Amino acid sequence: MSAQDDAGVVRRAYDAFSRGDMATLTKLIAADAEWHVAGRNRLSGHKRGRDEIFVYFQALGTMNVKVELHDIVANDEHVVGLHRATGEWNGKSLRQRVAIAFHVRSGQIREAWEQGDDTRLLDEYVE
Repeated sequence: MSAQDDAGVVRRAYDAFSRGDMATLTKLIAADAEWHVAGRNRLSGHKRGRDEIFVYFQALGTMNVKVELHDIVANDEHVVGLHRATGEWNGKSLRQRVAIAFHVRSGQIREAWEQGDDTRLLDEYVE
């Protein structure tokens, strides 16, 4: 697949996440995918497999985290999604710019590395 095709996979995944469309995400994220989340909170760390990744996504939804896609940048090796994460939960506010570097193979996300511009903000929000 081309870089443009891989970027389309990530764009569709962002859209599905924003709509809570788990059926589409199931098609776009490989069953054995890995997801790495920066920070020092209960959601940080390495998620192995789609099931663990979806538990993470569900936790974000429970905490009212919304994402607004800013841009997708892609080449033959990586796709990078740039978004703004916002939320209001448990008396706290979240406003953060986030980059996720993806490996996409055969039309599915195989691995992702998620990094916010200030992981301390997410750590405090999740507490």
